[in-house]
Amino acid sequence: MVNGNEAEIGYTVASEHQHKGYGIEAATALVNFIFSELKLDCVLARTVSDNRPSIRLLEKLGFKPGHDRPAAIRIGDQSMPLVTYRLCGK
Repeated sequence: MVNGNEAEIGYTVASEHQHKGYGIEAATALVNFIFSELKLDCVLARTVSDNRPSIRLLEKLGFKPGHDRPAAIRIGDQSMPLVTYRLCGK
């Protein structure tokens, strides 16, 4: 999704394919495309606050925690808090 000069990315990796580097490979390609081809200023990503692998992936790419208003996603019958990460000016 593109909003002004900012794109939002999302990703899901099937459990049998996790921890094999596919997430970082795909996210890196997306971020590079957003900055080099789309010429946007920032990339935004949200993840469930206790999803440590996703947070590590974002931090490895240089994303920093954002200061957006609190958000949540409903998974089954649970409301899970989301954290926002941003990467600008690569």
